[in-house]
Amino acid sequence: MASPLPAARQQGADRNGRTGIGFMIRANDLRRLALALPGAVERTTWDTPTFRVKNRIFMILGADGREATVKARKEHQQTIIASAPRTFSVARYVGRYGWVTVRLSRVGARAMGVLVVDAWRLTAPTRAVAAYDRRTDGTSR
Repeated sequence: MASPLPAARQQGADRNGRTGIGFMIRANDLRRLALALPGAVERTTWDTPTFRVKNRIFMILGADGREATVKARKEHQQTIIASAPRTFSVARYVGRYGWVTVRLSRVGARAMGVLVVDAWRLTAPTRAVAAYDRRTDGTSR
């Protein structure tokens, strides 16, 4: 599987600790991105927007829209955080499973897109991921 954060790591963090390529992503753009993935739905849980596929959460948007928490592979979590520690951190409550919290004001839209798609891929059924890969030619990784 492709690295969870190739675009951000290739560019690296700037001197202010911001990472990724492109302009920062806003909560509404992040919401649209997540809901564009096959089978994704938004459901409010714990008074917070959660994004799911087949009733399994792959992303949580902070109630204030300043942070998002995404599912990541446990073995990639520390690499993601080390790439920009002012941007990424171990998620509260679910961090022990690999989840990462992202400060949206510090991450580029493209890097965040990579993280969201990867989170969806980890959560979605295998057939849905294969169909998505066929439609996108695997270029979304």
